[in-house]
Amino acid sequence: MAFIPFGTLPAEEHKRLSAKGGRASGAARRRRKALSEELEILLSLPVPETAESAQQLIQAHKLGKDASLQTAILIKICHLALSGSLDAAKFLRDTIGEKPGPRADGALCFTFERLPEGATAEGIMG
Repeated sequence: MAFIPFGTLPAEEHKRLSAKGGRASGAARRRRKALSEELEILLSLPVPETAESAQQLIQAHKLGKDASLQTAILIKICHLALSGSLDAAKFLRDTIGEKPGPRADGALCFTFERLPEGATAEGIMG
């Protein structure tokens, strides 16, 4: 099928495709919101002292068979962030809606930065 510019489509076809795109956009927005809500719940759970892997976190919080693949992936990303992965921490921050920069209310969101070579978080935090 040849490319037809969207603006040159007949009105009926334009309306049909616009409605289809609107439904797809709404579905994607609902999926992102569900991901963010699930991550908020996971981030509010206490970290078990004995959990050394994502699988142990799933078992510790009794998510077991009820855990979706999405939950398992989010737990693994949380585990990576706890292990020191800056990229995992940024993903978690961005997914819960705390991207750095100015927000609509004028407040600034926090950012993650690498510590200078040899520095520790304890030394910086006091």
